[in-house]
Amino acid sequence: MEEKKELKVSPALLQYTYRKLLEFLQKNHNFTREGLNRVSLSEILDSNEKYLCMAVRKYSKEKTLKKLIEGMRMKYAASLLLEYMNYPVDEIARMCGIESRCTFYRAFQRQYHCTPAEYRQQYYPLDEMNETEETEETGPTDKNLKTEPTLIGMELSNLKQL
Repeated sequence: MEEKKELKVSPALLQYTYRKLLEFLQKNHNFTREGLNRVSLSEILDSNEKYLCMAVRKYSKEKTLKKLIEGMRMKYAASLLLEYMNYPVDEIARMCGIESRCTFYRAFQRQYHCTPAEYRQQYYPLDEMNETEETEETGPTDKNLKTEPTLIGMELSNLKQL
């Protein structure tokens, strides 16, 4: 029986590869591009496919490249759903790089445990959607808005802790 050979890769190389991957994906929302996979990304980043996968497995909580990209897309989708309340969910899905409505709904429910419409409803209940408060210090504000952490820089800031 053949033994699998373990690749010996320096942690510095893996960290560099992961940082390069995140910078590429986050720049101009490249994670929304269609056809992203380990082959295409390794060519774009001029890296080895195995190193790329090893780097994601070591430094990402998602553990696979596919799940990392899906997670970035879903975080972006969540922010778009609240920012563009009048856009249909299908359009938000396309803006995130997902053409299939079914795929988008499944991925969104995996991440947020609700449908995109339910997610919007949590932040902007229909009966209170247009209510605003005005204060002297801040001016008009939407009292129903709950803030989410921003996607950009989140993964990179976690990497700096290493």
